[in-house]
Amino acid sequence: MITLHDSSLQQGTTFTTSGRMVLDPHLASAQVSEEINGAFTLTLAWPLGALGMVAEGDIVATPVPGIGRQGFRITTLEATSDQLITATCTHITSDLASNVIVDRAAVNRTASEALAYLLSSLSAPHPFTAGPATSMGYRTTARWVRKTGLEALVDDEVGLLSRWGGEIIRDNTRITWVSARGRDRGASVWEGKNLTGLTVTRDTTSLATRILPVGFDGLTLPEVFVDSPRITDYPHPYIRVMSFEQIKAAKDPANPGEGELPRDEALAALRDAARALFDVEHVDQPALVIEAEMAPDQVGLEQVLIGDRVTVHADTYGLQASARITGYTFNPLTGTYESLTLATHPSVVAARTLTGQIKALTAHAATRAEDTAMALISANGSNTVYYQADEPAGARLGDTWFQDVGDGAVAIWVYQTTTTGEPGWVQVAGDITAAAISAELAHTRTEIAQISTDLGGRITQMNSEFDAEVASVRTDMQAGFDQAVQQAQALEEDINSAISQVRADFQAGDAANGQAVHDLSARVDDAIAKARADFGDKDKELTDRINQMDTDFDAAYQALEGEVDGKVGAGGVIAAINASPEVELIAGKRLHVTGQALIDTAVIKTSMIADAAITNAKIGAVDAAKITTGYLDAARIKAASISSDKLVIAAGFITTAMIEDAAITSAKIASLDAAKITTGYLDAARIKAASISSDKLSIAAGFITTAMIADAAITSAKIASLDAAKITSGYISAARIAASSITSDKLSIAAGFITTAMIADAAITSAKVASLDAGKITTGTLSAARIGAGSITSDKLTIAAGFIKTAMIADAAITSAKIGSLDAGKITTGTLSAARIGSRSITADKLASNAIQVGLAGWSNTIRITPYSISWYDGSTLEGQITSQGMAFWYGTRKIGRIGEQYKKDYPDVRGITNALEHTGDFVDWAYKASSTATVFTTMLTLDPKGKFWGQSGIHLGSSLRTHGWAFYTAGNRSITLQDVTLNGLGTFPGWSSSNNLAKIAFHTYDVMVVTNGSYYNMTRLFDRVKDLMSRVNALISLLNQGWIKTIRDAGGGRVTWEYYSNTGWQTMSTSLT
Repeated sequence: MITLHDSSLQQGTTFTTSGRMVLDPHLASAQVSEEINGAFTLTLAWPLGALGMVAEGDIVATPVPGIGRQGFRITTLEATSDQLITATCTHITSDLASNVIVDRAAVNRTASEALAYLLSSLSAPHPFTAGPATSMGYRTTARWVRKTGLEALVDDEVGLLSRWGGEIIRDNTRITWVSARGRDRGASVWEGKNLTGLTVTRDTTSLATRILPVGFDGLTLPEVFVDSPRITDYPHPYIRVMSFEQIKAAKDPANPGEGELPRDEALAALRDAARALFDVEHVDQPALVIEAEMAPDQVGLEQVLIGDRVTVHADTYGLQASARITGYTFNPLTGTYESLTLATHPSVVAARTLTGQIKALTAHAATRAEDTAMALISANGSNTVYYQADEPAGARLGDTWFQDVGDGAVAIWVYQTTTTGEPGWVQVAGDITAAAISAELAHTRTEIAQISTDLGGRITQMNSEFDAEVASVRTDMQAGFDQAVQQAQALEEDINSAISQVRADFQAGDAANGQAVHDLSARVDDAIAKARADFGDKDKELTDRINQMDTDFDAAYQALEGEVDGKVGAGGVIAAINASPEVELIAGKRLHVTGQALIDTAVIKTSMIADAAITNAKIGAVDAAKITTGYLDAARIKAASISSDKLVIAAGFITTAMIEDAAITSAKIASLDAAKITTGYLDAARIKAASISSDKLSIAAGFITTAMIADAAITSAKIASLDAAKITSGYISAARIAASSITSDKLSIAAGFITTAMIADAAITSAKVASLDAGKITTGTLSAARIGAGSITSDKLTIAAGFIKTAMIADAAITSAKIGSLDAGKITTGTLSAARIGSRSITADKLASNAIQVGLAGWSNTIRITPYSISWYDGSTLEGQITSQGMAFWYGTRKIGRIGEQYKKDYPDVRGITNALEHTGDFVDWAYKASSTATVFTTMLTLDPKGKFWGQSGIHLGSSLRTHGWAFYTAGNRSITLQDVTLNGLGTFPGWSSSNNLAKIAFHTYDVMVVTNGSYYNMTRLFDRVKDLMSRVNALISLLNQGWIKTIRDAGGGRVTWEYYSNTGWQTMSTSLT
């Protein structure tokens, strides 16, 4: 429902009422367009004359995807030749464009904090509030000077979105900052299904294959860049500078601040953040920007919102890509998207442009200068103070420029009329440090003291007749000057103290440092103003009193006044401090340069410095790069001042003579080639015990004598071999001879030495018998077990006829190879396995009629095969048959039906598969077995034309029906859809929808909701209202039935007569709606 509302706006307005009127019936078209961090508009059109009460500034409320009803303010009304009025409306947050921030800075804040501060800084009251913080994010600073609220929010240079990044959600009067809108809901858009047109653009404006990551306070990598694995895919690197302000390196590792990391960890985090841009955001690939025209049927997109990621399928383009919705156009009358803008890379539409990213790198340093600017802005409030190295553009008379000239010095320039008559920048100071201020004040004190001395001397020379008067004047002036000097000294102390405090505040990152500088500036201005006033008063008093003197002293006084004005002038201390060649000249004879004088940068030239005038005492520090000729005398180099990292020593430069005797200690020797030891010997005490291995020894033959070997030191383990000839005395005990160690070749056995008695029984085994004459076997017989298997050959056998019996033949011992031929008549038992019958070996003449049978013996004719059919029977009862028309089934004599190929009546080319139920059949069923142990099948879908299965004829479901958004059509090709219906503010419920989605019926938990033309109504509430209306009408009827006057006549004489109806004739109606 689109409604019209008054132009006034209150905080928290949600437009839940119908306002002044409902616009839907009058509108020809309506379209909402939104871009992330961009335009948010509503366009309406209606016939000319249809709406006469609409004006610029009125508010129109309309449904918007995802955030309910939103207010849009009418900005333009345009009448066209086609008799239509077109209204262009912008979201009510555009009201911020007419509110301004004079000069405020959000210092060291998160994005959500900065948003709340921005809204609170606007000069005029407004209804807008900041939404809750969704994430902390990193802290940074932004300053807004004479910026509208909308510029402070979205400006490319100083806007909140350029400094903090992220995205905003505009929900009527509430603005919420989030790091990113939307999420991945698993939705898809398909060419030919829910989109009708597609424009695909490859965009390389955000391409980056080499990133220079920059952390907080200018933190960079030693290697500077991080490269993409795809860098070689392109003709040249695409280099981008990326800011990661949230990554901070601790300046003091022992005391890290909030969010600070050790430097190594901060650098690693910086590398990871840069790689994530390649791995996650794919900035090293060209972005795809997709403009999609949406179809009316938007199945699957009902819940998709801006910022969400969807998958795009477009076979025509060979495209399947994940892309983020960055904008849309929406028809609030139909509740559907008309088009979507999608991008594969978030950076394509990110509010933080490359320029904004670069500026974010210097935000911290710029903020310090900007804070100082708040304190030093011109007194009239209309001029600008610039803080930059380059000359500002667009300056106006009175503007001030603080120029960073390096080495901590800042030059001060004022834009004013120069000696040529043209406006330009005039330098008024070369430094604004405490030292410079102190020097200026010291110079002022010197001049004031000098003026005092001159005045005293001059007045003393005057006529004695005026001594008393002149003495009084001198005393008064001296008091004034002394007071000014004291004020200057106090001012110097205050400035030094304040500057020290400001420095401490800056070092501590105190967000209030701007106020400290502001207080300092105010105190300086107050002190200078007071000094001006005091000098002005004293000058006026002096002038008045001197004017009373005799005219004889007028010329002398005028000369004196001229010299005083030449030094101090009407501007007092300020003119003296701001003196410059373009403004005021000081004669050389009047100039006394003290030790505290401030000389501007580059004023002293080389020609002004006498040769050899700069001595050691005059040089504070010198850049080594400035030494371009000559050499330093070795005597001028401090002993031990050149560290090893400053030396490059040529190979072979250090000779033996340069090395002091005994200077090389063992600690200095990393390794030493033993070949270098050519003289002397190692003391045995320097050789580590057991450190000399046997391979390092060379022992001369005969070196080890008997005396060197300890008694019993040589054990059996130490004797590798022993010459038996060395054993010249004693005998070896038999116990020392290993069993079986004396071999037969060591024995000499005399013939006949071994007797039978020496041979143990059974000691001679078959292995010991080389050969045996069979004639020696004269007794006993050989056991069959002693005859080797297979050792008696057939020529040694004589087998009598009939000797081999059946029992002698092992089962299965006769193989087919052993059978030469076999009379089939001998096969009298068993049957041949089918596997033993050769394929196609049984010819038709071997088969009897009806020989093919299935089942056990005696079950004849179970399956019958003819050239045209295969039939199966239960006995003689036909159960089924397969023919060219399909498979038919019978139950008893009843034909149940057929499954087969068929065609549409009168259309023989329209073919398909049918489940045809005969008139004698009862039902067709789809069923499944729920488990392996189930004894019945579960019915899922049943055709029951006679009602014999379910008791009523029809098609019956045995499970839930899921339509997945597909429509139901009438005979007239009109459709309705069973779908989820979203009711703003209530939720999503099942319901029925018309084909254009304008009319819907939703089933709430307790109520039926009717949606008509985009607005929904609660039928329970409607019935309540109707019942109430009927009750009210009944009450009216009851009152009218009491009678009412029809006509009144003047009867004369101040009398009247009347006619009336006594009853309407109507009866009250029943209020029951059930």
